[in-house]
Amino acid sequence: MDRSTGDHRPSARAPRLRLRWIGGSLVVLALVTVAGAWVGRRGLATEWVNGELARRQVPARYEITQLGLRTQRLERVVIGDPARPDLTADWVELDTNVSLSGAQVTGIRAGRVRVRGRLSEGRLMLGSIDRLLPAGTGQAARLPAYRLELADGRLSLATPAGAVEVRLAGRGQIDNGFAGTLAAGSDALTGGGCRASGVSGDLRLRTRGGRAMLTGPVRAAGVTCDGGAVAAVVARVDAQLAPTFDQWTGRAEFGFGALRSAAARAGGGSGMADFAGNANRTAGGVMVNANQVAATDASAKLLMLTGRYHAGLGGSGFVGRVSATGAALAPARLRAIASAGGAGSDTPVAPLMTAAAKAGLAAARDFGASARLHVTPDDTGFRAVLAQVAVASTSGARGTLAGAEAVTLNGEGLRLNTALTLAGGGLPGARVQLSQARVGGAIRARGRISRYAMHGARLDISEFQAVVGAGHGRLQAAVRLSGPVEGGRIDGMRAALNARWDGRGVAINPGCTAVAFDRVRVAALTLDPARARVCAEGAALARFDGERLSGGARVADIAMTGTLGGSPVRLAADGLRYRLGSDDFTVTTPRAALGEREAVTVVEAASLDGTISGAGAGGRFTGASGRIGTVPLRMSEASGNWQYADGALSLGGALTVADATPDRRFNPLISRDMVLTLAAGRITAAATLYAPGHDPAIVRASIGHDLESGAGHADLSVPDIVFSDSFQPDRLTPLTYGVVAEVRGAVSGTGRIDWTRERVTSTGTFRTTGLDLDATFGPVEGIATELHFTDLLNLVTAPAQRVTVARVNPGVAVERGVIDYQLLPDQHVRIESGHWPFASGALTMAPSDLDLAVSAERRLTFRLEGVDAGEFLQQLDFKNLDATGVFDGTLPIIFNAKGGRIENGELRVRAGGGTIAYVGEVSQEDLGFWGNTAFQALKSLRYKSLTVAMNGALDGDMITEVRFAGLSQGKGAKSNFLVRRLQRLPFEFNVRISAPFRQLFDLADPGGYAQRTLSQGITPPTTSARPVQPPESDAMAKDDAK
Repeated sequence: MDRSTGDHRPSARAPRLRLRWIGGSLVVLALVTVAGAWVGRRGLATEWVNGELARRQVPARYEITQLGLRTQRLERVVIGDPARPDLTADWVELDTNVSLSGAQVTGIRAGRVRVRGRLSEGRLMLGSIDRLLPAGTGQAARLPAYRLELADGRLSLATPAGAVEVRLAGRGQIDNGFAGTLAAGSDALTGGGCRASGVSGDLRLRTRGGRAMLTGPVRAAGVTCDGGAVAAVVARVDAQLAPTFDQWTGRAEFGFGALRSAAARAGGGSGMADFAGNANRTAGGVMVNANQVAATDASAKLLMLTGRYHAGLGGSGFVGRVSATGAALAPARLRAIASAGGAGSDTPVAPLMTAAAKAGLAAARDFGASARLHVTPDDTGFRAVLAQVAVASTSGARGTLAGAEAVTLNGEGLRLNTALTLAGGGLPGARVQLSQARVGGAIRARGRISRYAMHGARLDISEFQAVVGAGHGRLQAAVRLSGPVEGGRIDGMRAALNARWDGRGVAINPGCTAVAFDRVRVAALTLDPARARVCAEGAALARFDGERLSGGARVADIAMTGTLGGSPVRLAADGLRYRLGSDDFTVTTPRAALGEREAVTVVEAASLDGTISGAGAGGRFTGASGRIGTVPLRMSEASGNWQYADGALSLGGALTVADATPDRRFNPLISRDMVLTLAAGRITAAATLYAPGHDPAIVRASIGHDLESGAGHADLSVPDIVFSDSFQPDRLTPLTYGVVAEVRGAVSGTGRIDWTRERVTSTGTFRTTGLDLDATFGPVEGIATELHFTDLLNLVTAPAQRVTVARVNPGVAVERGVIDYQLLPDQHVRIESGHWPFASGALTMAPSDLDLAVSAERRLTFRLEGVDAGEFLQQLDFKNLDATGVFDGTLPIIFNAKGGRIENGELRVRAGGGTIAYVGEVSQEDLGFWGNTAFQALKSLRYKSLTVAMNGALDGDMITEVRFAGLSQGKGAKSNFLVRRLQRLPFEFNVRISAPFRQLFDLADPGGYAQRTLSQGITPPTTSARPVQPPESDAMAKDDAK
């Protein structure tokens, strides 16, 4: 009898023990009966049997229906408490052989036998039947050699696991040749935290040569354990017991249905186990296959365990292999891998993360794994060692854990001591040494990740070290990275990674870190190799505490060089600060210079603030200024908002635009709606410009600039600029100062500026239809012109520009003028021609080049051709004068900042002379007698020659020298003796007049002049002017006196 404590389930010896106990009970009863028969047949036998049962204290009831030397029959046998008997049999027959040595049982036959028993502490107890069994001899138990025929034997067995019903039927010699069936069943068996329901077994029992053999299926409808369950367990057993019942061999093939547990589930499985052993040790091989296995983190189409086991007094263990095929990570893990592919979006590692995630997904969707497994008991309960761990995916990815004890697991935890290798399948290659000093101790890792290059990105981690313990860890690595960034790429970025975690969070790179790169390219910008010292803003560059990200960086004295669109570029800033979590940053005094020598494009600002978000970045800039290449414009005092999204940088706000040349051509203009965009290597901008303090727009500008080619353009649209008393051209340009004033009218037009790296060109067309102004030489009215600029920035036009002037009055009004001209560089104007109809003649302007610079003189020469004296006087509105004669002449005029002057101007009458007469009335009372006599004699004069020389300022005193010759009285003049004598003299009048230019024409009125002079009497001149009468007239007078 097995006295082991076990788990209270029947041992492998249970079938033979049951058979022996039932048969032994019947044999003892039969022997007692036989002994009694020999003593005194039935009566005596009954009395003897009853005495023997009483001696053994076994209550029993029976009826002897047959008593012979060879056969005895008992019926209605009841042993034990009649209310709950330990054994009942409807009949029992025993065959005996009586000899001189005693009686020997040779066979037992029984009909319906029922036995009740219980299993406790490994012992089978049959109640009062135990007192009928013979005492043990100390020898090994063996099957008896008599014949047994049992029609229906049943054992109701109570066990700690539950009630078991056993049924035995069969016939044959018990130790050699017995054949029968052994059926067992239980509604439920419990033990070890498990419950088996619907347990049954249908075994075939055979004996041969003293050995017992059992074959057949054992089933359970389901087995439920703490946290798991398995359905439809079936095992086909083929076992054999040694004659002494102390050794056994056999095998079992089994299968099971759906398996469920908190950690895993399976669709079903099968297996095989063999065994051979004795009471001291049992060993064998085992193979288990589980189909459609799914755990929390992974699944497998097939999970297989193969190997050999042993169990016994010397210990237990298992050595074999565990493997999985058709394995895949769980959907949640696959989603995590997929999402990791986007973790580096818009960073240089993005292609690597994407490729690694893609390769990881391919590897994780279909892979196999295998490992050598060694399980032994230890002080913690068990010790499992994994070695030769290998994982291979259909994608080509493979990984191994080398070492005789790569992974050790026991009741206290996990221990690693292995070299991890990873390669293939598009994943980065790696070799990492993993070690732990003790189970549950800190994991130390040291290794390198091979160069990983995918889709233009490359990552090198030449060496790294890491320590991961309970609630703490650190990582140190040297990283070299190349890859794309938004709109470009970075090459050869190098930095040391220093990460620490303390159970509350992870801190990356405390202190300062040296960062360098070989090249950075963004759009058309390419930066040369550079390095910077990046310092943590706070405790670390980055810190992650649960769901909170904090930290930041600061960089001082930034200076980088490179090219932008093929042109040299220099970038600088006094400092940069960036804050994680809020993702905001500040750049102090950012500066950029593009190009070289005089073609440099410069942009700088006092500050640039911004915030980075998922959609991009944005913020404000202040105090910005700049200049685009060779374009002679300078932007300043710019401030506003900026935004970067979808690869485009846009700015909007206010700025001031000024002329960048030393001698400015226009005054600064302001914009309140400037918009600038940088996208795909191209700058576009638009702005409406205003004169400070003046609301109407002056110009609307739109700009396009290609960074790679360095070419661009600006389109300018000038709406009607209306000049009035409150807004004059000098508000826009200093060029008109001292040249024109009191401008009234409107100017409009369009322009275009084009530039390349080599040059700037500009064109435009501007027009006015009726402009009035005051010039230094007099008022000008009705100016109308359309200017076609070939160089708008330098105010240069094509030749033959035409302006029409309704009226100009420098003292003498002229109308309907037409001037052809050209604007030249450096504020020069080329007058090609000018023409006015004037007093039946013409006033023309000679070709001339004028310098409009304030400090330079401008020269104009006017010519009078065929001017009728009479019409000229009428044009001057002198109604009291009448004149004849045709004049020609020139009037050279010089203009400068102080005004205009005539230099060497001359008017000359044509051959034939002319007349001049006063047709007004002057009375004697007005002039007196002698004055009236002189006036009447001179009121009408005929002259043969007349010249007028003019020199002096137009707005000051004009020196005018008038010379008359060949004078005589004209029609209507009164004559007398004295006048006639005087006409015989060769008179020549030389008159020098100094008066303001416009008052000269008042002197042409003799009536007014005589009235102011003759009324005062004829007096000698008091000036130093030459006498009106030439010396020749003095000689003539002396001759006449003679």
